Amino acid sequence: MAKSVAGKRPRLVRVSEEMRHICALLAQELLRWPDVSARSMFGLRAFYRGAVVFAMLPDKRALESPKAIAYKLPDGTQRREGEKWQLCELKNEHDIGNALACLDKAYTRAIEAEAVKIQTCSHAVRAVRISLRSGARVDESYLSPETYVTRTRMPYP
Repeated sequence: MAKSVAGKRPRLVRVSEEMRHICALLAQELLRWPDVSARSMFGLRAFYRGAVVFAMLPDKRALESPKAIAYKLPDGTQRREGEKWQLCELKNEHDIGNALACLDKAYTRAIEAEAVKIQTCSHAVRAVRISLRSGARVDESYLSPETYVTRTRMPYP
């Protein structure tokens, strides 16, 4: 990845009109999948399954290659967030099938990651409730469904 002058942030490269068209087609398909939403982020479009990001498609900028999409495949062995991301190069519209296969795999992993996140949060809520029963002082606002959903952006367990 090209480094900026400061050396801390990667430079995001510009994408061609052809790549924008391919990404628009992919975005239309992704938004048809259950519980998928998109948000703009750093000149890219981030795609979420619930609260878990699973893909980044170039809009005005691309991550490393002007002809690649990024998808996230966490498997638990990577320590840093950047190590979870993979690139899928697209030479032309004929590569859309390969890209969809990569995105489908990332979408499936996002479903699994969200299930783990929800399970972890529900265990934390139970632990706070047990602490309250034993007389410990805990900020009870964390236990209300409205505050929980607002702070975690996840459904109340």
